[in-house]
Formats: sequence, C-alpha cells, structure tokens
Amino acid sequence: AGLCKTKMLTIPRPVIRMTLSQPFRLGPPNIPLQL
Repeated sequence: AGLCKTKMLTIPRPVIRMTLSQPFRLGPPNIPLQL
C-alpha cells in the first residue's frame, strides 16, 4: 500500500484524472480507491 501512495504523490493530479478515465495500466485498481 505504501508503494501505491508514493506513486500517487509523484504523479500530478491531471495525470491521475486521465488514469481514472483510462484502463489501469500504472497499477492495480486499488489506487483509485485510495483517492
């Protein structure tokens, strides 16, 4: 879980929004749930 949080902090918010719209290629579906 810690690794996922670290990745989220590194990725800009706009990129996160696009990631939510697109298939989860950066990581498991658990990431959006943490948002």
